[in-house]
Amino acid sequence: WESTGMYGKSTVRKVDLQTGEVLSQTALPQQDFGEGLVKDAKGRLVQLLWRTGKLYTYSPETLERIGTHDSGLRDGWGIATDGSRLYVTDSSTKLHTVSHETLKVTETKEITWKGTPVPWVNELEWIDGELWGNIWQTECIARINPRTAEVTSWVLMDGITQLTARSQTPRMDVLNGIAWDAMQRRLFLTGKYWPKLYQIALVKKPCHEANSLEDSIPRKCMRSGRF
Repeated sequence: WESTGMYGKSTVRKVDLQTGEVLSQTALPQQDFGEGLVKDAKGRLVQLLWRTGKLYTYSPETLERIGTHDSGLRDGWGIATDGSRLYVTDSSTKLHTVSHETLKVTETKEITWKGTPVPWVNELEWIDGELWGNIWQTECIARINPRTAEVTSWVLMDGITQLTARSQTPRMDVLNGIAWDAMQRRLFLTGKYWPKLYQIALVKKPCHEANSLEDSIPRKCMRSGRF
């Protein structure tokens, strides 16, 4: 399943992983801008909307919208689940915990890296007990401890946007798609208007390289200001 954005163009859709063919889709109302999507503990698809506190729920089989909910948030960017609760970002430095039962915020923590707040965490994915979130307008993915909201390490995808741009797509935007296939342990990345979906494998850097890369994190990954 995939959520797409833009006013008047947002959808929830089912896509064939191998071919990229859209198998079925449901369009959102013209005034809605789709953001993160997750399958929750109740088996529903839950979709965030940009710049509102609304959540839509759908049947995963038919993609029929089955509910509209007010989360109490001012914005919605990324959403993920650990199977018992939802985690949501909203363009600020906050990580919100949301109840599966009520779809309301139950707890809020500040996302930090070595004590410094980390803004603009966008797409979220639950991977082996961690939250992975890309930082908007960068090629950085933060690995976040869900209990403390502390960033424990980083995945740096330097050059992936430039690589994708070689496809000569008329319009291309930011890296903002992370998907984890827990059954086959496959990690996928894509972005807004990207013509490609990448399956990637992580490479751990030697200590001397890792230290140098860590020093570059504030410049590469820590954006300033508000959206």
